[in-house]
Amino acid sequence: MKRHLKSWSPTALMLVVGLAVGFVLRDHGSAKIRSQAPAAAVEEIEAVFKREVGFTRRTKIRERTKDETLTFSPLQWRTLQRERYKLVIDIGDCLQWKHTVQTLIPNDEGWGSDGYSVAREDGGPDLAPIARFLALDGPHTEKLRETLKRFGTRLRGLEQRSVVPQYVGDGTLRLGFGDETAERRTIFNDLDADLLAALGPRDGPRFTVVAAISPDEGPRDQLVLQAAFTGDYLRYGLPNYSESLVERAYANSLSDHVSDSLNRRIGHLNLQIDWKRLIREAGTQPEKPW
Repeated sequence: MKRHLKSWSPTALMLVVGLAVGFVLRDHGSAKIRSQAPAAAVEEIEAVFKREVGFTRRTKIRERTKDETLTFSPLQWRTLQRERYKLVIDIGDCLQWKHTVQTLIPNDEGWGSDGYSVAREDGGPDLAPIARFLALDGPHTEKLRETLKRFGTRLRGLEQRSVVPQYVGDGTLRLGFGDETAERRTIFNDLDADLLAALGPRDGPRFTVVAAISPDEGPRDQLVLQAAFTGDYLRYGLPNYSESLVERAYANSLSDHVSDSLNRRIGHLNLQIDWKRLIREAGTQPEKPW
């Protein structure tokens, strides 16, 4: 158990803010994203994403607000406000077809805060929260699971056969996927179509917006793994997906405790990352503010 690590995923947190801009209460008590969203509202959503997590969902936002009306009950709306993060589906869980289980490990009285153990279990992402939110029955939940598994298998195969690592020299490792952008776009488009077929015209779009499978993972030709020093810490990870902090004193043993969130996203690539090289190169660069 490593108590010097701190890890988070900004995507799940800031999606709450992005969605909130697009919701208004209807007279009969439900909430919706208007089918003809004002351009200013769309721009504000995009500005939040860009400012807080460094990317936008311009295409997806415009598609969802231009042609579709998404309605939510008062109970669903309260869930979105209070527990939005529980509904997000991590793309890494689809790629590896596993999910993370955290088990609380209470400390003896007087020995500080409790800790937890982390394990990965087979079976794909935990769909229970989103299934309850959408009130999906057993058959529809299984169709959703099959859809996500098919998506994860296709994307995993594409990335595994095309990934090319490149050390830039400044603490950055670029994971290029060659000229596979068109195939990647097809995989994500097929996911949208399969969700409509599996969940229907009401819950398919709802799932896409609420579960937000990797909004920064649309068609692209590379991932960027970065390491940089910030004061007493080394910051490392995939910007816009998940970054972690480790104390300088433990930086050289980073390969022994790479964060679970980073492993979820790139573990399927089976890369032999030269962490010592990345850390050494990061040490030659000016410190980057958090």
